[in-house]
Amino acid sequence: MDNTHEGQGATDAAADDSTAAIGGWWCNQQPTEKMDVWWFSYRVLPGDHPWAFKKASPQREIAALELFGLSYLMKAVHKNGVIRRGQHTLRMTMDNKGEVFVGNKWSARSWSSAAIMADLGIHCMAAGLHPVLQHKHRELNTWADDLLKEALAGFDPKKRLLPVATSGWALLQNLIAFP
Repeated sequence: MDNTHEGQGATDAAADDSTAAIGGWWCNQQPTEKMDVWWFSYRVLPGDHPWAFKKASPQREIAALELFGLSYLMKAVHKNGVIRRGQHTLRMTMDNKGEVFVGNKWSARSWSSAAIMADLGIHCMAAGLHPVLQHKHRELNTWADDLLKEALAGFDPKKRLLPVATSGWALLQNLIAFP
């Protein structure tokens, strides 16, 4: 029996020398326009996520931020009731080919990415979710890119996913702070 969910989602991350953001969307069927999707746009702040600012620039943690976007979306769709608990394989799109490989193999090269993968794995196991990642070039991942830039025109404000409590990232913070 195929348990692949008919929906589709995408995430993206961006960072420069002093700021970082993630954005993403999910739709329970194939979306035709932005208004169809459940979405989030989240600015990653040093007080809430010090791991992203530990190095000289959050840009040096872009791989971990890409995975953090995926983890945030998985938690948000589950905790907001968009996807109910159950054994679902979820098709997700990212524009970072390296993170698609890392996510599908459930492995990582950096400590931050490994900690995020562990956090993601714990949540997915508890919720019965399994993301299967696909690569799309940046030009084809524009909705997630718009969300991380807070370009919200066309997205339904009623479908904005409620924020995932930052206190829920305690395990992640402790894992990243370890080495």
